[in-house]
Amino acid sequence: MHRPFQKRLILKTSLGLVLTIAAMSGAMAMSGPFEHPAQVILKDGSPCFFSDFGERPWSGYNLTVEINKGSSAGMVWVISTPEKAEKPSTVQSCVRYGQTVGSTKTIKPAAPLRDGFPYLGIIDTGDRARYGIPFCTGRDSQGNSILTKWNENGDGCTEVPLNGVDRPSLFKRWFSK
Repeated sequence: MHRPFQKRLILKTSLGLVLTIAAMSGAMAMSGPFEHPAQVILKDGSPCFFSDFGERPWSGYNLTVEINKGSSAGMVWVISTPEKAEKPSTVQSCVRYGQTVGSTKTIKPAAPLRDGFPYLGIIDTGDRARYGIPFCTGRDSQGNSILTKWNENGDGCTEVPLNGVDRPSLFKRWFSK
């Protein structure tokens, strides 16, 4: 009489364990909130986003910039483009923070970026591919805008330049006051 009950219990437990392992392995395969890297540079003093999208299908994109910091966390800018939008895949075609081009829709207008806050830029292409870049805004010793890296916890910023181009030239560092 207890044998059918035990078999069902073992079967349900095994099935639950298999589903849990499958779900966890899928979650661990992602390297964060995005699957592919994006890039951000400063263009005319403003962050500008792009990525190498390769030959993946293209159906436009949503670009979101969000704060990654405790109670301040949340979206600070969101835009959406139609299918025929140009891929922001080069420095020349990058999307500048707060600006829209052509038929781009602004979902959330850009809020001013604050120095020392960790941000995450995400380009979502709609084909279940998300391209992301963690970054911070800051100032160098001469007061120029720079992009810096997140700290180890992702809840603050470092003084380490994000890109080599954001670091002042050797000449400028030696001879500027």
